[in-house]
Amino acid sequence: MHQCRARGQIHRCCMALELNCSSRQAFVMRVNGSTLRFTLREFALISGSNCVNEETDFIFDQSEPNRFMEKYFEGTVIFSGERATKKVPRLYFDLIESERYSQFPWGKKAFYLLMKSLSKRLNGEKQFYRIREMPIIFQVWLFECSSSIDFQVVDHIPRLPNWQTTNESRRYKKLMNTIFSDVNNKIKFRNITPNQREHAVLQLPPEGIENQAPPQYSDSSDDDLDDEIIDTNDYPREGSCDDKDSEDDFQAPPPQVVKVKQEFVEIRNSINDNFKTVLAAVNSTRDEHAPEHSDDHIVPNDEDGYTPPIKNLHQIKFL
Repeated sequence: MHQCRARGQIHRCCMALELNCSSRQAFVMRVNGSTLRFTLREFALISGSNCVNEETDFIFDQSEPNRFMEKYFEGTVIFSGERATKKVPRLYFDLIESERYSQFPWGKKAFYLLMKSLSKRLNGEKQFYRIREMPIIFQVWLFECSSSIDFQVVDHIPRLPNWQTTNESRRYKKLMNTIFSDVNNKIKFRNITPNQREHAVLQLPPEGIENQAPPQYSDSSDDDLDDEIIDTNDYPREGSCDDKDSEDDFQAPPPQVVKVKQEFVEIRNSINDNFKTVLAAVNSTRDEHAPEHSDDHIVPNDEDGYTPPIKNLHQIKFL
């Protein structure tokens, strides 16, 4: 597969052009007079992943021990991350042991998680967003819809490995004023359709799949955790709606701004507490050795060398 990196600014442009009729089943956007629809069918066409089977077809007897788990993980597998700890579903190991792993509809799960992170994420309430679950599929779909974006190097099935990206990074405003502009834009966009070879090779969802209700997965707690991570303002995300014109493609994990800020607050409080202790000791020593004065007539640094007690951190001058 050729090098093809997801470009965060391209996704941001698409999210800015999203129409209100979008949903978790279909991302709908309008660019240069054309209405584009990204559904499970397009996801399968680009990725070639299994988007047809149903999870309900994979039922296992969980009263029986899973030999794979017992042998390698002592019966329980815990995935621990920086933000959360989660138990890996037993279903995944049953799929491996039964050798039905490749038959499971991973494409469906990836698509709905991708749509959940893309659709209607730019609004006045949420300042940050995270795009997850194969955003490169969405980007290649946009390439396929365009008449002028020509990074295609081969013609294979599925379409994802046919593309590569350059190292050039475009700013958000430049993209919106060129590729995604509705004014004097020579680039035309159209929805993609599978050809005869793709119909024969790929298992594609039927047309109108977006009108069906999304499936519920046994490990749906992943979705709940994602909501908690995205919707709160505790951590910055890979993209920011407030970023006016950044070149960042959000490839690296976001900095833990709030966490660092809290650490600075704790350090500052510790310094203040220690300073108060030292200050009290210094003033106490000065009082014991200083001559008697009337505070009403004291001028700092007068001829006898007397200086009034230090009362706060701002009185200290660093030379």
